[in-house]
Amino acid sequence: MRCPKDNEIIYVGCTEDMYSRFITHCNRNNSNAPIADYIRELRKIGLKPILEIIHTIVKKECTYKEYVALKKIASDTEKYYIVKYCMKPNSRMLNVKHNKNYVKNPIA
Repeated sequence: MRCPKDNEIIYVGCTEDMYSRFITHCNRNNSNAPIADYIRELRKIGLKPILEIIHTIVKKECTYKEYVALKKIASDTEKYYIVKYCMKPNSRMLNVKHNKNYVKNPIA
């Protein structure tokens, strides 16, 4: 997910359905969910985040064992991108547990 103000990547997530996941983030009422807070703040100023696919793992018909292996690859890939973007100086990434530079209000 990118910030519409400066195009910076602000959140990385792994999902099989990007649009459903985005709606889930938008509808969270949990104050401990930084991504939901971020989206609400954007909405207040008439903006919305930019959704972007940065990596795709093709899902095919497979056995359960192969599916488990694909899920592991997807999870490892997600972690790779989170760390990659969180390690940038002044990162505003909202993947909090991975971001040593986490800032409470990334819109500012």
